Amino acid sequence: MSEPHLTRDELLSENRRLRDALARERAAGEPSGAAAGKGPSEASPSAEEDLPRASETLFQRLFRASPVALTLSDFEEKRFIDVNPAMCRLTGYERGELRGRSFAGMDLWEDPGEHEEVRARLDAEDALHDREMRLRTKTGETRELLASFQRLRVRGTEALLSVLADISARKQAERSLHEARQETKRAHEQAQDLAQFRSSVITNVTHEVRTPLTVILGFTSILREGVDGSHRRFVDLIERSGQRLLMTLDSILDLAQLESGTLDVDAYPQNVLDVADNVANTTRPFAEEKGLTFETHLPNEALCAEVDAELLARALGHLLDNAVKFTDEGRVSLRAHAEGERVLLKVVDTGIGIDEEFVPQLFDTFSQESSGMERDYQGSGMGLTVATRLVERLGGEVRAESRKEEGSTFTVALPRAECASSPPPSLHAKAA
Repeated sequence: MSEPHLTRDELLSENRRLRDALARERAAGEPSGAAAGKGPSEASPSAEEDLPRASETLFQRLFRASPVALTLSDFEEKRFIDVNPAMCRLTGYERGELRGRSFAGMDLWEDPGEHEEVRARLDAEDALHDREMRLRTKTGETRELLASFQRLRVRGTEALLSVLADISARKQAERSLHEARQETKRAHEQAQDLAQFRSSVITNVTHEVRTPLTVILGFTSILREGVDGSHRRFVDLIERSGQRLLMTLDSILDLAQLESGTLDVDAYPQNVLDVADNVANTTRPFAEEKGLTFETHLPNEALCAEVDAELLARALGHLLDNAVKFTDEGRVSLRAHAEGERVLLKVVDTGIGIDEEFVPQLFDTFSQESSGMERDYQGSGMGLTVATRLVERLGGEVRAESRKEEGSTFTVALPRAECASSPPPSLHAKAA
């Protein structure tokens, strides 16, 4: 049976309490030189004094009541004079089985050599404290101990008090925690390797698809000039479908790089209104083609934040694309303003809106309010996820407000920064 599960601090406190009690009793029983009629040089050292009989009752009460295993043994013969109930519970032996025997005779120490080392140190020292040792019980089970030893004299006999605190549960918990941490570390490393492998595969596949798609889109503009009006709608359909596929490929690539941590971010303080205006000009034709009013409300003064212009443009592009896709009539607008230490970019639409219950799932990957082959609107369900994660990589956040059948507002909030006079040298080099 194991001992009560005490903390290390409680065990150390118990050890100190016993040691202090023994020290007080030795001091109480030590005669002064004047009272004994002897000079200081004739007084016996405290280590050689017997415990006064008046204190034996207190010592025995402490000995019996201690929740920690205690043994009192003859220092020279190494045999147990007495053991307390906690020692019996720890080892599984009865008191009568232990008294008159020794640690070595009962084969209690798992490592006898370690015990011999302790004995050798106690030959030169009065005490040895807080040493971790391993004890073998009657059933052969190993218990881990925090052991302290104190030499003293009892009724003229040189004795050794052993204080043995069972810390097996704590040591097992420490090992389990260490193993769990190692397993978590291995799993994390494996997940990183898998994510990087997946990102590499997706990058290669995306490149192989994107290259011919870019060529197709390039030739549609030429083809449009060479066909009559009745057939131009087919060219427009090819271009819109190609652009949609291209955006899906970009989303897949962005998501893979974000998840694997391989997405490069080249951020510096710059005017986000330039980025917003460029994205708005790209989106406006698609909105007007659907018969929507497309508005921009951008201030004249610069609003700067530390961003990667390309990543911010992709995030805004996804938000505006969603706004146009889910708005059948009315307007889509892009607005910007400063609010304290933040720059806010808002995409507002008068579209179908989002059910309140679905809002918490809005930014989950591949999540759409209507799903399956019968869904009302097409798309991969990655746009909002990618937009949110891109903004988070820039140190910002995306918030959503929506009412069903009334429209939605998506707000990109970025930490405001002082505008830089020019891009960093690394960006000039990249541009060159």
